[in-house]
Amino acid sequence: MTSQTHSTTWLIIGAGAIGLLWACKLTKAGQKVILINRQCNGCQNVQHIHEGITSNYEIEYSTIELLNNSCSQNQLTQVLICTKAFDQPSAYNEIKHRLSPNAFIISLCNGVGSQATLQNLLIHQHALIVGTTSEGALKHSSTKVEQTGKGEHFFGFFDENQAKNTVLPNEILLFKDENIMARILSKAIINAVINPITSINNITNGNLLSAPYKEQAIAAIDELIGLLQNPDFIRNNPSINAVNTEREHVNSLVFSVAKNTSKNRSSMLEDVSNRRKTEIEFISGFFITEAKKIQFPMPIQSAFLHKINNV
Repeated sequence: MTSQTHSTTWLIIGAGAIGLLWACKLTKAGQKVILINRQCNGCQNVQHIHEGITSNYEIEYSTIELLNNSCSQNQLTQVLICTKAFDQPSAYNEIKHRLSPNAFIISLCNGVGSQATLQNLLIHQHALIVGTTSEGALKHSSTKVEQTGKGEHFFGFFDENQAKNTVLPNEILLFKDENIMARILSKAIINAVINPITSINNITNGNLLSAPYKEQAIAAIDELIGLLQNPDFIRNNPSINAVNTEREHVNSLVFSVAKNTSKNRSSMLEDVSNRRKTEIEFISGFFITEAKKIQFPMPIQSAFLHKINNV
């Protein structure tokens, strides 16, 4: 049975809000962390804010170039990739030669699609772990992150066969889920409603609780439910069998997240506001692609995709 060696270094690729948050979590747990970003290098004092309390953590920053040019021959065994979904395959390819043969690759991103791409890229005996989180985080600067909302984390092996003879790293073992793709699909449903509406209308998540945005959200949910309950969609996406797609439940799920993160700006809105590429192709795009396979119309998600791509 394979497991990680004691006191290994965690490599985190992606210094956005979630990457910074997990760098702080792991450092607090006594783990050594190297945080890959585009600019900083060397040991940095990182501020973590939660419920008005600021904690400080010393975290090593590096770039991919510095990491690859390092004289150190130490092989890395645990990599947490927190980049945007479309950047995850290239992130893995850039560091795969620095990894041990039995390294854990942990993908934490929005949407569906990049996970399968990553799985197909794996070399040696690398094991892909995929995860999802509903925890809110706001990046104030390259060394300052605020935990803005409570949430849950779930992780599991993308390939169920690996779960039979491989143990999750201790730091995420507590969040193990036997049907992780169902969790990721559930998160994608929420994101396909909240993210586009908040981004198009430039509003915080809490605005979805009132008119006219609540009506827009309900219409988007109804369209998604029609697809999710379609027998052909279920046949193509068997993980959906572990997701409650009843209208009342999905409504409750979406609006509960909007309420719990009412002051948050969605990650997609942040991307749109800063003129960055969004993950819309892995959220609305996933459902649109699956709908086309079974000739199921998705006018609302298609409109979301078009508007976000043309902001």
